[in-house]
Amino acid sequence: MACFDDPDYSADGEVCESPCFGCTVPEASNFNHMAEVDNASCICDAVGNPISDQSQLVAGFAGGDEDQWQSFTVGLGGGLAKLAIELTSPVTPMPSPATIEIYTGEGIGGTLLGSLEVMLAPGPLELQEFTFPDPIALAAGEVYSFRVVVPVQMVIHMAFADANPYPGGSANGDPDLDLVFRTQMVECTSN
Repeated sequence: MACFDDPDYSADGEVCESPCFGCTVPEASNFNHMAEVDNASCICDAVGNPISDQSQLVAGFAGGDEDQWQSFTVGLGGGLAKLAIELTSPVTPMPSPATIEIYTGEGIGGTLLGSLEVMLAPGPLELQEFTFPDPIALAAGEVYSFRVVVPVQMVIHMAFADANPYPGGSANGDPDLDLVFRTQMVECTSN
């Protein structure tokens, strides 16, 4: 596997001297052992069925606005296949479009790894599950964040818990708050 000095590598790129850009997630299908800097090129060719990894399923109160995020620490490296979040449409009784984004690190300042356009069902707060058609490669032990963005918010639409029930992350940077969520991972084929 070649290593490129251009973060937006192509087959015509120059072999790197330093630093070397590529996929640095060991569990990804295209992991590049020579890469020193991740260029968000990791892919996961899924094998098997999704299994639960991280979760915080205790709800204490409802809240939320048009832009919310939750960080989490991956336990089982591989591909993020499904994400369940306890929420409802912010324009209940009508459904609402939303965008779910996955970022490296704590918050939304890291690299955007993938996004998914979804429709939030109206009604009471409940776990709604979203499937990524192409699982997003995530490394075990690393922190990532998911973000939920809706165009308009007329009612409270997300379940939260306080007193830090999930020590592997936080909601919107508040160490005492967490959203209610569950991640499911799949194994990725190796290169």
